[in-house]
Parts: sequence; structure tokens; C-alpha cells
Amino acid sequence: MKNIVGILIILISVDTSYSQLKTTENTAIEKAILNYIQNFFENNYAAMNESLHTKLAKRGLNTDGTLTGDPLRN
Repeated sequence: MKNIVGILIILISVDTSYSQLKTTENTAIEKAILNYIQNFFENNYAAMNESLHTKLAKRGLNTDGTLTGDPLRN
């Protein structure tokens, strides 16, 4: 019986710490998304790029059909 109680206590503490970690992670994700969107509408591209990963390869399509940021053309 003592083993079962001990296991339950461990499982509850692990679940609680996981929930706290998930909440912190979700808060960081929400902050990055809001920062990106708010700065997008303010045309503040320097601040907007702070929310993006350094290895992100953003691409866009120009009106002439070429890609912006195309590594094959750089």
C-alpha cells in the first residue's frame, strides 16, 4: 500500500511540473506570435525579425513570378 501511495505522489508531482513547463512554453509562443503580428502592422521589421528563428528561410513571390530570398539567385 505504501508503494502505491509513493508512486501516486511521484506521478502527481511529475504531472504538475509538466503542466507548469507547458504553461511557460505556451506563454513564450504567444509572446513571439503577438510580437510578430503587432510589428507587422506597424511596419517595424527589425522588431518583427526578433520573433523569427535565425535559420528560418522566408520566401515570397514577386509580381514577376520570381522568389524573394531565393538562395539559387543570391
